[in-house]
Amino acid sequence: MRPSSGYGNTHIHTPNIDRLMKTGTTFERAYSQSPVCTPSRASFLTGRYPKTCRSSINGNKTFSKDETLVTKMMRDNGYVCGLTGKLHLTSSSAKDHQELRADDGYSYFEWSHMGYDLWDKGVNNYMDWLEEKGVDWHAMYKAPVIDWPPKSNYPIPARIQSMPDELHQTTWCVEKAMEFITQSVSEDVERPWCISINPFAPHPPFDPPQSFKDRLKIEDMPLPLWKEGELDNKPQSQKDSYYIGAQSGMVRSAVGLTKEEKQENTLEYYALVEHLDYQLGRLIDYLEETGQRNARLLCL
Repeated sequence: MRPSSGYGNTHIHTPNIDRLMKTGTTFERAYSQSPVCTPSRASFLTGRYPKTCRSSINGNKTFSKDETLVTKMMRDNGYVCGLTGKLHLTSSSAKDHQELRADDGYSYFEWSHMGYDLWDKGVNNYMDWLEEKGVDWHAMYKAPVIDWPPKSNYPIPARIQSMPDELHQTTWCVEKAMEFITQSVSEDVERPWCISINPFAPHPPFDPPQSFKDRLKIEDMPLPLWKEGELDNKPQSQKDSYYIGAQSGMVRSAVGLTKEEKQENTLEYYALVEHLDYQLGRLIDYLEETGQRNARLLCL
């Protein structure tokens, strides 16, 4: 997430993130390695710059076997590691299989990238979870992937309508994380564990629950801090991340949007962050109720 929460932003309310900040350590001079998903994840998990670990854009078909992930190191040192939601070190666009995995150290792997209406059964765990609840998720995802407009983002509003809280992918991620924790503690209370929770939010296309959108007013939303030519003096690898990765149809450019469209994007982004905060509160409460809060390190 961008520094929208916990740092004095008056447009958004994140009591649970604020709760962590008050009782923990806040990094006020932390810088993102990349504004694009896969490069940032690869850098975080390897401890190396995106260019160094050969991951400059989204859509990589493979991930180098020469790279060592921190979760593999943890597993090799006795931790049981789990993941819910995205991994996204390689492309997630294939409909008939999950993304190709490196030796990542995860023994519990509840994988879900964004919901596509082309996923096959048994591939996207979140889609299967919706189906088990009797949800016609094909109807929720209106346009097939091949109909995405080239060189642009999903239309406003996104092709996914507001997703109810109880069916949201963020909710699913947290519930699966609690399932992993319960399972790990019951099997071996002494063995250390690590759970990586990776909701798709607040990545576009935006699908916040309507109740969270209703908390915000579009006329109060600030405009994005973007200006023409801001990449002109940046290294080529950073330009590639934007012009090749971000402009490939996955991220909406600020160019050409009206003021109202920019504010609508901001409102939906903030609504997703507030929903993430709400689900984070559920997780913190769960750790407190099970007597584990003081023995666990939470990193956001």
